[in-house]
Parts: sequence; structure tokens; C-alpha cells
Amino acid sequence: MRLQPQVGDLKLKQPSFETLTCLAEAVGPQFVMAQLHKKAASHKNPKVQSEAINWIARAITEFGLAGCDVRALLDWAKEDLGSANAGVRNAAIQMLGVMYRCSACLVAYMKCLGSHVSCP
Repeated sequence: MRLQPQVGDLKLKQPSFETLTCLAEAVGPQFVMAQLHKKAASHKNPKVQSEAINWIARAITEFGLAGCDVRALLDWAKEDLGSANAGVRNAAIQMLGVMYRCSACLVAYMKCLGSHVSCP
């Protein structure tokens, strides 16, 4: 997925977000989210990672949580909350807020996980 460096570029952010959304419509949002997060997490520029998280939050708003692996999203958020970069942490917090608003069941799901979800 060669779009991941472009999400951090101000001029190319909107077209790359639109392309990612079209891909998510074609193959499913979870696949695109997984590929994007994997590539962005290994990128040197933290702006790429924070914008990738922002697109994931936007995709959750557009597609809902039904087609998403909530456990993977929570694991990614936990990983991103441990980032040294404030922009990445803020994007992860915003993504968790979007997840909370999109599903009242998220709180119940997290309670079911119990000790599997712990804050750093």
C-alpha cells in the first residue's frame, strides 16, 4: 500500500483519504485499516502515523464498527497511546472517542475483556 506516505503530506492528504475510502468500500474497511496501520506504524514520520489513525477514525464513522475487528482497534489504540509523539497519542484518543460514540456496546465489550485491557 503506497498511499501511507501520502497521508502525511498536506497537499495529498484529502485525495489519499478518498482513495483509501474507495478501497475500503471495495475490499472492506478492516483489511484497509490493518494494512494502513501496519505500514504507518513502521514509518519514520509520526505525522504519517497520526494521519493514518485519523483516517481509521473517519472510516469507523463512515462504515461503523460492525465490519471492524474491535479487539485489533483497541490493541492499536493501546500501542499508539504509548507513542512518544503527542500527535499520535491525540489521534489515538480521538479514535477511541469515535469508537465510543459509534457503539454503546464498546464499554460492555471492554468490561468483558476484563484484565486483557490495561492502561500503560
